[in-house]
Amino acid sequence: MLNLLRDVNKLWSLLDSSDRWKFALLFVLMALGATLEAVSIGAVPAFVSVIMKPSSLSSYRWAGEWLPALPDVATLNIVLLASTVFLTLIMLKNGFLVFVYSVQARIVANQRIKLGNRMFRTYQAAPYEWHLLRSSPQLIRNIQIDTTQVLNSVLVPFLGLGMSIIMMLFIILMLLVTAPSVALTGLVVTGAGLYLVIKLLHKQMRRLGEIIRTETKQVVKAIQQGFGALVDARIIGCESALHQAFARALQRGTKAMQREFIINRATPLAMETFAIAGLLATLLLLMRGSRSLDAMLPSIFLLGAATLRLKQLLSQIATTLNQINAGRAYIPSITHDLRELEAIAQQQQAADAGSIGKFRSLLLDNVTYTYPEAARPAVKNISLEIVAGESVAFVGSSGCGKSTLVNLILGLLTPDSGEISVNGVNIHHSISSWRTHLGYIPQSIYLLDDSIMANIAFGVPRGEVDPQRLKFALQSARLEEFIASLPHGVDTVAGERGMRLSGGQRQRIGIARALYHNPDVLVMDEATAAVDNKTEVEVMAAVNSLKRERTIIIIAHRLSTVVSCD
Repeated sequence: MLNLLRDVNKLWSLLDSSDRWKFALLFVLMALGATLEAVSIGAVPAFVSVIMKPSSLSSYRWAGEWLPALPDVATLNIVLLASTVFLTLIMLKNGFLVFVYSVQARIVANQRIKLGNRMFRTYQAAPYEWHLLRSSPQLIRNIQIDTTQVLNSVLVPFLGLGMSIIMMLFIILMLLVTAPSVALTGLVVTGAGLYLVIKLLHKQMRRLGEIIRTETKQVVKAIQQGFGALVDARIIGCESALHQAFARALQRGTKAMQREFIINRATPLAMETFAIAGLLATLLLLMRGSRSLDAMLPSIFLLGAATLRLKQLLSQIATTLNQINAGRAYIPSITHDLRELEAIAQQQQAADAGSIGKFRSLLLDNVTYTYPEAARPAVKNISLEIVAGESVAFVGSSGCGKSTLVNLILGLLTPDSGEISVNGVNIHHSISSWRTHLGYIPQSIYLLDDSIMANIAFGVPRGEVDPQRLKFALQSARLEEFIASLPHGVDTVAGERGMRLSGGQRQRIGIARALYHNPDVLVMDEATAAVDNKTEVEVMAAVNSLKRERTIIIIAHRLSTVVSCD
């Protein structure tokens, strides 16, 4: 239980003060609902007494002082009045509980949105090196599944657990006040049953939750690989191997879900058995100590109503604890990543205070960088200077450090030693300002399954796209003739990853995207490595036409790509 409270406290620490107040208010509403639940059960013996012998109500301390004298035999009017009062009490209680559940649903839904947005934003801002050690299926699972599970399988059930425990304590207190000796026997039997169920199942449910979480990641990974390498798999003939990886993960995860489902459905039945055993033991003791059936009936009805509700509550508590133990497996990834990355973001934000101004020069001073877990540096003791207006090429074989050097210049990686500065300012002290000067064209252009306009004005809402900037980008990338040939122009959908476009068209859209914001420095990382010679000539002609207007950095392994560089 202490471990459970520690895990829930980790989630609680992620909430801001306003969210904590909302959950505190929700808990107060739940406590009021629990009070009304206990009052409605406590009204049962009074209702039975009215029907059997109205005058017996005068023996109730809370009623005898203000009720008028009642007859010994119930009349129709008395029964109707008592029934109306009792039904009204039940309706008020149920209406209030519906209100509480609606408030809970609204608070939890808003928190789900906030937590999902927070995870996505945090992962987007995470250091590039951090992403190198993570897989996209893992991050997708954390954002889509783990955030939902920690709320739906831990936080919400924990609130429900608190409400159930409060209701149970009120009912137990009422039973102990009404018939302490006999009620205690039933409570001991039922409580022992609850303890046994929780003790036997909590570790198993925790393990099942971990299996489901792990296999969910494998399923997402298998789907991404199956569709991402669709053509390769079909040509090689290994589609069945990819499908088997998916099927194995799906089977293991589904079997764990199956066992979790069976346990959750069996738990209420086990609790029902213990609750009925406790009720029967209580009734036997009650009958043994009383000779008058009429005198026993109100207590029997009270015990029956209380036991029925306690059975439901105990079943809910046991099932909820099973659910929480299964959902706890999702907590560490959320809390660890958020704390680690948000702390890094705060440090970066505190350091990112400089302003570069118009680009004049880029200086690398004795820069060395080693990738995490790598045996040797990717680049070592590199010093160079690039001034405004130059076109500079980094040429070499694969693996010699060209892309690493460019990632350092882009500020995606931080040098282990040495310094990279622009206009005399360390780029990591003004990284936001530095990136406003940059345009980047990678080897593989990621295209959205959206219009060509949306792909060029990447990240800009449709209503905010600047027509002049769009026209300039199309002209500079030599795309005007191609766009004019399309039936829908720039509104033509490119298809997922640009599948409806040729390699040269995709690369030129990448150039147009890089130029839409009119950067001072244009960086091309093997941008023509995957295209044919004719396309390379077309792409490089578009790039060379920009030489006089901006600084160009080109990474290549073919000299033909960089013959026109300074």
